[in-house]
Amino acid sequence: MSWNVTDTNSQRAHRQNTLKARLNGATQQKFIPPPEALRRVREVTHKLIVLLQNPENKFKVDRCAPGGSYGKRTDTCLKVDLDIVVFISTKAKTKRQGGYDDLDDMQLRNDVFDEWRSLLQAQLGFKPEDFSGVVALSFQMDGIDIDLVPAPSFDQDPTENATKVYNKMTSFTDKTGSAYSAALTEVAIQFVKQQPPHTNDLCRLTKFWQNGVQYAERVDGRSFLFECLSIYTVREMPNGGKNIVEAFCSFLENVIKFQKLTVAFPEVYEKYIGEVDVRGPGLFLPFNPFESLTKDLGSSFYGCFARAARMTLDRITKYICGAQSLVLMDLLMPWKEEIQSFYRFATFNIIMGWDKSLKSRFDTLLPILRKNNPALSSRKFKSFFKQCAAILVLKELDFDANISTNLNGYLEEVFDALNIIRNDNVAVHDKMDLTFILPCRHPDVQGGFLISFQVTPSNNGCSII
Repeated sequence: MSWNVTDTNSQRAHRQNTLKARLNGATQQKFIPPPEALRRVREVTHKLIVLLQNPENKFKVDRCAPGGSYGKRTDTCLKVDLDIVVFISTKAKTKRQGGYDDLDDMQLRNDVFDEWRSLLQAQLGFKPEDFSGVVALSFQMDGIDIDLVPAPSFDQDPTENATKVYNKMTSFTDKTGSAYSAALTEVAIQFVKQQPPHTNDLCRLTKFWQNGVQYAERVDGRSFLFECLSIYTVREMPNGGKNIVEAFCSFLENVIKFQKLTVAFPEVYEKYIGEVDVRGPGLFLPFNPFESLTKDLGSSFYGCFARAARMTLDRITKYICGAQSLVLMDLLMPWKEEIQSFYRFATFNIIMGWDKSLKSRFDTLLPILRKNNPALSSRKFKSFFKQCAAILVLKELDFDANISTNLNGYLEEVFDALNIIRNDNVAVHDKMDLTFILPCRHPDVQGGFLISFQVTPSNNGCSII
């Protein structure tokens, strides 16, 4: 399946190539984490692994596998965090408490967490209140959100271990193997790492896109869910998804019909298990055919993301056809209708961009901003932001925060700023961009986010125009 936007018209071809270049540039440069942030993650990873693999610890650790987006090399600038899967031997004897020959590998979590908390408090100065989590031990270290996930190790060799894990899973009467998914982290990492570079680029792009879709409920594994759908999309495309515009549009079409799709990876299952009868619909983990990431999702989830996908496809189509300009990425938040009604806008697009030079620009603007109304005429700052009719600066953005979780808080300030414009009768153009700046004041980050409201007033008037 492919959603092909190629046209014989030279102008359309030019616009498609322009969009392709912008998306490639974003995924390969703008969306990746800053080098300094990755350096900190590597240092924290090394420090924790040395601590956890100390032979004097109660539970013998065969190995540790950095998982998540960092381990799979699909991490983005939106959030730098760290998942470490800790493989605990199911055979070894303890050094301090007489041994555990018949260790129940699925009932150890509380004991393991107790030891890890004690180690982190004694060696690194943590306090009891610093920890949270049930399935994983969660805490923050050097500004990085960390999850330590225990997993059973049946063999020190990762490949042999995966085979033994699959054998255990297939022996279950009800064929539910979700409890062992963490033990297959190494399979997941290898699966994603083996994808071609253009697939990883699409994964970064779709992560950035889905992160901007505001869905009220928490969805565990949401980022990985869309990562898997991205990989599935590329593998199903006749041309292998090398054109990122076509691949992204095909991904969006899959999101629209997500609720009816059966997303599975039989070639991976056959390598370790043999032929598996996967019964959909649903998105089944590429390393675990017995667990569906979508089994608990309701119609509201599918509806929310389907609407966002349709809007994005529509904007891409209009751009290719020359009907409208396009900034890099949509946010597509659900309160579009609320704002549209409140301000009586005929059209209302919400977009988000990343600007590496924003920090230096912000440093230049800051002294002026402190002396003026936060709603500023574009004439004063035309040399900084040429296409903005009004520029408003919000509070500084914590780069280590989860953007999707905290964005609503930032947008409350956007609403306040819109009210300032309305109440102060700030003169703006008939068609205007309101750009809200979220500068990243973090030593490892050179840049920031721009949230832009592209609006056109309706015929019956608009109170802020």
